[in-house]
Amino acid sequence: MSKLAYLMLCRSIRLLALLARGDAHKDLEILVLHHQLTRQRPRFWARQVRGLLLLVVFAVGLAATSLLTWLGSYGGKAAAVAASQHQPIRRNG
Repeated sequence: MSKLAYLMLCRSIRLLALLARGDAHKDLEILVLHHQLTRQRPRFWARQVRGLLLLVVFAVGLAATSLLTWLGSYGGKAAAVAASQHQPIRRNG
């Protein structure tokens, strides 16, 4: 039996089974599919929001690391210049 004939036979049997079902069974199947669909939607959005939050946290961490690196390389020089220009306060007395 060829593959196409087999698939046609399977589809025909499914169609006959669908036609033989009662309305109550079809309504129950629709209700179950609707429930599954509504339960899956928040998970999809939760994954998207979680991914966005991870991206923001990564970007903030990268920016903080870059800032600390920059302060580490230039901050020491700025502190040395500020210390060399500092003059002690003279008190009369």
